[in-house]
Amino acid sequence: PLKPPPTQFSTITDIPLVHKTTELYKKIYQISSGLPKKERLGIFLRLETTILEMLESAIEAAFLSRTEKLPMIMHLRRQTEIAKRLTRITHDLNLLDQTKYIRLSADLQEISKMANGWIKSLI
Repeated sequence: PLKPPPTQFSTITDIPLVHKTTELYKKIYQISSGLPKKERLGIFLRLETTILEMLESAIEAAFLSRTEKLPMIMHLRRQTEIAKRLTRITHDLNLLDQTKYIRLSADLQEISKMANGWIKSLI
């Protein structure tokens, strides 16, 4: 039997991985705006930058041909792992309360699973 054609998205933000990463960035941005300058311009700036790189990678991958997607998604996976570690460090430094840490970690886990699924579909 023939497989149905892949779902077409009307806009780039309809792609689940792009949407989830965008929502994660919004959360990080809101959290960082309430932090003291030292933390906001230190580890949170790095975390924010990493998440923006993740978003950029997801959008770029959406526009690449199937054969060109894999390196970009692998880069996204690496950035996600870095974001996970930075989030853990912010929690360890008591910059994030338990509730925010759990929410951010769950989002990062979901993004990681989405990226892994995309990789599996390409291999």
